[in-house]
Amino acid sequence: MPVRVVPVRLLGINLIAMILLPASVIQSIQIEIVLVTNVAFPCVVLQKGTAPFKMKTKNSKSQKPFQSFGFTLIELIVVIAILGILAGIGLTSFRTSQMKSRDAKRKSDLEQVQRAVEMYYNDIGAYPNSTAQGGTIGSFSWGVEFKDAKGTVYMKELPKNPTGNPEYCYKAVVAPTPATSYQLYAKLENTQDPACLGGNCATARACGAGTYNYGVASSNATP
Repeated sequence: MPVRVVPVRLLGINLIAMILLPASVIQSIQIEIVLVTNVAFPCVVLQKGTAPFKMKTKNSKSQKPFQSFGFTLIELIVVIAILGILAGIGLTSFRTSQMKSRDAKRKSDLEQVQRAVEMYYNDIGAYPNSTAQGGTIGSFSWGVEFKDAKGTVYMKELPKNPTGNPEYCYKAVVAPTPATSYQLYAKLENTQDPACLGGNCATARACGAGTYNYGVASSNATP
């Protein structure tokens, strides 16, 4: 008698087995009903046995005692400490990157203003005036349009310091009038930037109400 596997539900096993097998087969042979568990679909294995309709349960895999896995307090402390160190390094690196990005914008802003001021000089024959202490370009505040009396626009919008304080500072040499030279300053955040005045970011140039460590100037002046 070949072995037959009959899929069944967990309930009603005997009834289904009886229905699937012919009565003559059930009466003429001794079979052993084995309920196989721990498989994708429970099934009954019918095979020859020593006693009729003997049913037993068999697991497809051997059962192992439940084991609990976890971390000790020391392991948790070590992991938290490592994560804290990595987070600190990442945060420091991010802040440094942001600082250098703002400094790069400051340098770019001063270069653009310098080109605009030079174009103004080419048209007017003099640089825009400023107060003796320095500050804005003529009467034009930072963040507004820069143009001459004829309406010629040299910059659609004068740039502003990304952090706002201290604002950029323009200082023209107004004695004798008209202005024949100028200095333009910004303050860099990165104290290790080699572009600082004299290569030393501790250097401070007074202009307006602030002090600055980076600048550009007309060809006949030094920052």
